[in-house]
Amino acid sequence: MSRLFTSNAPSLFKAFRRYTIALSPSVHSHRVSYIFPNLCRTFTTTNSTSLPSLNINATQTIQHNAQTNTTNAIHPIPLPTTNTESTPNTQNDSSEQSKSTVTSKFSNLKDLLDNFQPPPIFKRHERFAKHDDITETSVSTLSPNMMNKKMVDLYKHLRFSDVLTVAKVMLKQNTLNTLERYEILICTLVSLRGFEEAFFVIRLLKTKFPNRVPLKIFNSVLKVLERGKHIKISQSVQRMITEFELKPDIFTYTSVIKTAFNAGEIHIAQKNWQDSKLAGLKPNNDIINTLVQYGSTSKQFLIVEEALTAIIENKLPIGYLTFLDAVNTILLHDSRSGCRKVLEYSELQKFPLNIGVYECMLDTSYRGYDADLASQVWALLLQVSNNKPSARAHRSRVATFSTCGKSKEFILSLNEMSLQGYSLSLPLMRQLLPNCFTDVEKLDQAYYDLEDLYKNGHKVSVEALNSIVLACSIKKEMERAWATFEEYQNFGIPASVETYRSLIIGAEIFGDIDMAFGAYERMLNSGIGPDPASFELLVLVVMRSLKTSGEGEAIASQYDLFSTIIDKGIKEKVRLSAAGLIKIVTEFLKLVPLDRDSPIECEYRSQTGTVRLTMHDCRVVYKIFEWIKILKYQVPTHLLSLFEKKKANVKNKKKEEKNKKKKKKK
Repeated sequence: MSRLFTSNAPSLFKAFRRYTIALSPSVHSHRVSYIFPNLCRTFTTTNSTSLPSLNINATQTIQHNAQTNTTNAIHPIPLPTTNTESTPNTQNDSSEQSKSTVTSKFSNLKDLLDNFQPPPIFKRHERFAKHDDITETSVSTLSPNMMNKKMVDLYKHLRFSDVLTVAKVMLKQNTLNTLERYEILICTLVSLRGFEEAFFVIRLLKTKFPNRVPLKIFNSVLKVLERGKHIKISQSVQRMITEFELKPDIFTYTSVIKTAFNAGEIHIAQKNWQDSKLAGLKPNNDIINTLVQYGSTSKQFLIVEEALTAIIENKLPIGYLTFLDAVNTILLHDSRSGCRKVLEYSELQKFPLNIGVYECMLDTSYRGYDADLASQVWALLLQVSNNKPSARAHRSRVATFSTCGKSKEFILSLNEMSLQGYSLSLPLMRQLLPNCFTDVEKLDQAYYDLEDLYKNGHKVSVEALNSIVLACSIKKEMERAWATFEEYQNFGIPASVETYRSLIIGAEIFGDIDMAFGAYERMLNSGIGPDPASFELLVLVVMRSLKTSGEGEAIASQYDLFSTIIDKGIKEKVRLSAAGLIKIVTEFLKLVPLDRDSPIECEYRSQTGTVRLTMHDCRVVYKIFEWIKILKYQVPTHLLSLFEKKKANVKNKKKEEKNKKKKKKK
């Protein structure tokens, strides 16, 4: 952004920065530029000889090309004026004010300049910012050329009241006769909230310069309105453009879109964006940056996607920071189409993306069930990470193929992840496998894929084979599960603890206690020590059979089996977690009523003190208590209260039975 400051500009900036920030909080003081947006741009007219007071060569540094519009000047809008002459009816809508021709208020331009009063707040700030007094007497002594330069310099430094003073003198000397000088005057009036006065001057130009009023004057007015929320005024300017039989260009739509976004009128901004596309106008970087910045700050990812589409279609080069804003918005909303556009544009402009962006895109593909996007992102991630993706990237890729039902891609990517030293947790595997292997044919095909991979000289991981065993167990295909287990030797891979755990899970789902004990015994015989997770699964299998055994001898035998397995765990010193033991006790108390005749008393020290528990045939619970004490865990209070409730229920039942017997005897 170009800056043109004179020697006294920094002090002027200090005088106005508080006012500027108060008017527009989004404007940072270090970014403010006071350059007139369309000043001294190349303008060809038949009356080009009537420019004696404007030295174009001397002001080449502030020339602006109408095709590129590189000016990003910021013009603050003051607070509403209290001048009753300029705003006679304060209840009228601003759009109605802009429509009026105000010919009844101002007879001519001289009357307008003599009666117009700047807002008080602006006059106060200008008083502190002045370094020299501008009066009509001092200005009248200057030559037309110096007077023109003075007008430009005063406008750059926001001394709008002094600009009006110079304009009065030029009007008296009949030197206010070029479109460029009228442009400065119009923008000064708009900056001072003199909208009616500015429209009056524009209509005056139509009579003074017939068929020669350029579009750049309207664009300058819209540029001044960008930082405010005067969308009604901007729409009035658009109507005047149509009235003057002019065609809006891309700079016109850019300024209106910015004003609409600042005012929160998204539908107006979108309408102007669509109108610019229907008009066949090629978007510039300014309008693209506006769409991306607003879409990012307001979390409107659809606007960002439209901006990316326009960038790709028109092959526009944008800044890397703007591109990163668009990327962050796309990833925040899990937009798969937006991710594809980001990849396309990054490849087109050679913009680098870090590993974290690719990992977020893999997460997006998982949540969006998009296997094609996952494959595309994975190929790019391998190049960036030197073929060493992270565990997060592997898990997202595997989960994506699973949710999409790609069994072959799932088993191969899982095998690749396992060979890299990463693995999936058992709960996650139990969640993903049913979606991936929906039928038995896919299970068999996955095994054949691993077999072909091994025959071609590639390694096969035990985790990949375990996933097939677990999938068979979940689908109650235990014959296939055991057949796959027996064929581990064909791959030269020993079974792991997860293999036996998968078989026990299948036995639990199938409800076969003998199968569960057989898998656990084979695990111990293979040299793998007692696994707490596998032993907990084994206990749950027995508890499930206890729940479905009914009454009589069946429940008695299962009860004894449960007691035996608890003895086995204590003997083998299986270190179950505290949560696992508490879960076993809780589930057991919900299943078995404590109504036997042989009372067992035990003392247990809890957080609230020593509690004496009297159970009826509660040997198993007592053993679990001893197990908890051996492992140095602590029984929670809610379990103790559960014991007391059970004991109270037993006493109540016995009392009821005694009362019934007494009644029968009587």
